Amino acid sequence: MNELASYAIQATVLGLIAFLFCLRQSKIDMFVASVITLWTASVFAIFAKYREAQVLFYSNDQAWHQDIINVRIPYEGIQLSITSAFNFRYLVTVPAYIVSQVGGNPMLFLKFLQLVFLLLIYFKARRFLSECDIEVRTWQLLFFSGPIMIFMSVLALRDLALGYFALLFVIDRRLSVRLLGLLAALSLRPHLAIALIVGWAISEIYRYFPPRLFYVRLAISTVFVYAVGAFSYWYGATVQQGASLSSPGSVYTQTGITRLAANFLGLQFLTLDDSVVEASRITLILARFIFLDTLLIPLLFLITTFRPDYKFNLQNILVFHAFIFFSGLVSQTDFNSSRQNIAFFVSMGVLVIANLQTRSRTNPSDLALSVTNR
Repeated sequence: MNELASYAIQATVLGLIAFLFCLRQSKIDMFVASVITLWTASVFAIFAKYREAQVLFYSNDQAWHQDIINVRIPYEGIQLSITSAFNFRYLVTVPAYIVSQVGGNPMLFLKFLQLVFLLLIYFKARRFLSECDIEVRTWQLLFFSGPIMIFMSVLALRDLALGYFALLFVIDRRLSVRLLGLLAALSLRPHLAIALIVGWAISEIYRYFPPRLFYVRLAISTVFVYAVGAFSYWYGATVQQGASLSSPGSVYTQTGITRLAANFLGLQFLTLDDSVVEASRITLILARFIFLDTLLIPLLFLITTFRPDYKFNLQNILVFHAFIFFSGLVSQTDFNSSRQNIAFFVSMGVLVIANLQTRSRTNPSDLALSVTNR
């Protein structure tokens, strides 16, 4: 059997498995059916065009996963250390390696895991919104299962897994589930987990303040958390690489602030040069008409965050400050893409729908209980 036919069969089988797991009372959600069908056709089309070079399509981070599965694990084994688990992303690469040992295509399986996490995001978001007495409309899917999320599901990356685990931490009411989400995020991207912890700590502080002077408090905490993120990057480099302890070369520069603002519009590529971004800026701008969610989600999230009377404002505060801390980290690097923000976009999108649909006007004591009740 030739390579293309084998890949097509495996993709079809995985698509059917996804269908079977999503069946409910002999019925399947039409959106889910459409996503699975599109995923199956897309992963096959990508492989048919690029073959093994598919790992360089859109992001070469896929090539790093391939190297872990094909070289690192076979020759070095699975190291029972926290550092190896983090560096080699065992949570997703070990299952793919096991699949490769029984004849499956490991990169296809990594894409399948992305599809699984997209579906988990979809069902988790709908369940949460249903508990808020919100009936999800088709157009609202743009905010948590939109084009950028679907596109990411056809790549052998980890971003949708991160989005799902962050969502668990932000909206689930059970402490055990929130901790599970945090630990899983820690194993795949440690600085995301740290950002979530920082966001949670700030949101806890906000619980004890009345809405009065909200905007002053928000301005102060934003500036503070951004600086903490910038300094944390260099401290982390010292711990990980044994470099001498140093401080950021720049924090509140025009470039840094511009990139932070561009992040909230999904336009951070405008602040990077050609050595970082391969595609032309015109191409990337036109792509925003397809990936409209990369623009709408952070923009509407920012607007709802500025409304302290919204029901889920404390969750907004958590995600907002986690995002600001993360932006402080990446302000010290030369690379920042929209896909890095997907872990935040998922929670942002769900909270946008929850806040806009409930439009609750609660008193300060209700606001203080908002996080603990959800």
